[in-house]
Amino acid sequence: MLWDRRDRVAGAVGVPPEELTGWVFPNTLGGLRESSNLRRDWRGFRKRHGIGDWFTPRTFRRTVATLVTDVLPAREASDLLGHSRVSQTTDTYVGRKQVSRHPAAVLDALGAPKNGSKTAPRSRKKAS
Repeated sequence: MLWDRRDRVAGAVGVPPEELTGWVFPNTLGGLRESSNLRRDWRGFRKRHGIGDWFTPRTFRRTVATLVTDVLPAREASDLLGHSRVSQTTDTYVGRKQVSRHPAAVLDALGAPKNGSKTAPRSRKKAS
């Protein structure tokens, strides 16, 4: 969608798409949008698409971050999202998926107890 938008805007202003720079969704003068206008437009978007109040820009950002990290390594996703630390991406914005079975396989190979205990069972004293 962003590539299509870039092509349309470049065609409208008469420049090649690769030379187009600036904000993706600028105001009418090419600068940053006012927050009140953004909130108004966001409400209109939700209404047009039948989406409830639960869908906020933050919800959208977290969803995008999760989708990006499904495709890219965490470091590249972090760079794309503008985070200074990879841990911010993985800890804050990425949704958890089903727990992996790999740790269980490793513990099985090491002979870890299977009863959920964090320590090995106590040995019983032998009766004399």
